[in-house]
Amino acid sequence: MGILSSLKKAAQTFVEDLNTPESFKKGQKFENFTREVIFTADRYKLLKKTHDYTQNNSDFVQDTLEPDFKFECIETKKQFYVESKFRSWFYNGKLEIFSKAQFNRLKEINKVEPVFILIGIDGEPDDPEYVCLVPMSDIKIPSLTDEFLDDYDIAHNVSLSPKKLWNLIKIELPKDSKVNNSKKNLGYCIRCKSELKIDINHPFCKTCYKEWNKFKNPEYTEKYCHICGKSNKVSFEKPVCYSCYKKL
Repeated sequence: MGILSSLKKAAQTFVEDLNTPESFKKGQKFENFTREVIFTADRYKLLKKTHDYTQNNSDFVQDTLEPDFKFECIETKKQFYVESKFRSWFYNGKLEIFSKAQFNRLKEINKVEPVFILIGIDGEPDDPEYVCLVPMSDIKIPSLTDEFLDDYDIAHNVSLSPKKLWNLIKIELPKDSKVNNSKKNLGYCIRCKSELKIDINHPFCKTCYKEWNKFKNPEYTEKYCHICGKSNKVSFEKPVCYSCYKKL
């Protein structure tokens, strides 16, 4: 009976996967990434997660209309929602994030408890190249521009700290903290020298990354050090000059 039950369950899983649309599969993978990489169990208690495609396809659950996750921050005991969105790339400089109905619904929920939108861009849903976290209170329209999202870029491969999370919606910050932090973390695109946050794993601005991504040659010679911005022979593989490398 044990073997038969296992085979039956495996067959059922295979059929469910076969019948799930590709867009929903990507969404589920990015939701897994949300919990496993960004909002990890050591920092955030999972209070609620919306049902998957299989459940809703057979019998729609109304709380699916809520954001994908509800968490409690273990450090602060504050509760909040997270809606996860994965997009392949920008179209005409914009990402279409919400339908009008969902946009209005999330705005209403945000009046009661904070809602954050986690956006994965490019790469794979379970390993996106760029990740942004945006408070719903900062979003005014359903589509978001490349320039707007630059202010909300977060590390794509480490757990988000509660301090960084709550700073996104903190009403009062210490004097000059925003200015000092922005200067401390300021870097440069190694191809065009536009300003961006320092991340040696992503040393291109989004426009130049799209160009580089056509060939993906990690040794191709670029023009500027990612940290100091001075002219130098660097590459995606080695994006900083020797002087800056010694300081890392």
